[in-house]
Amino acid sequence: MNKTKKIRLRNCLFSLGLGILLLEQSALACMGVDLETITFLDRLPKDAMKKSTVAKVEVVSATTDKLKIENAEKSEEIDSKITAEVKVLEALKGTKKGALIKVVVELSSCSSEPKVAPKQTYYLAGSIEKDGIFRGEWRRHTLQP
Repeated sequence: MNKTKKIRLRNCLFSLGLGILLLEQSALACMGVDLETITFLDRLPKDAMKKSTVAKVEVVSATTDKLKIENAEKSEEIDSKITAEVKVLEALKGTKKGALIKVVVELSSCSSEPKVAPKQTYYLAGSIEKDGIFRGEWRRHTLQP
């Protein structure tokens, strides 16, 4: 192989490696503020009442699952899922005061959930699915007053 072909091959491999590195990094990063999501709300969005279940709740218990990420340079644990049981303080739609609701939030790089812990209060707006689990993810930018 002549010198020119070796240089082209090396440049091509370098570009491929750089592309893979950038893809790996972008897969772990949220691609914009408009994509950030949240389930445990500090206030209700204006369209909240369009959902089937809307309530002010208090966290009874909460756990956060961890996922271990390893690569050649480092190993780290990231939050992967929040599972919480909440008690309805104020039933606004589709539930009753005092009801217990299980909330599961699958976390991603675009999740901007607060640190959910017992005794904290939040609003929820979403639906209780057939499996009995509440789901109600909102885009953060839709929460602006």
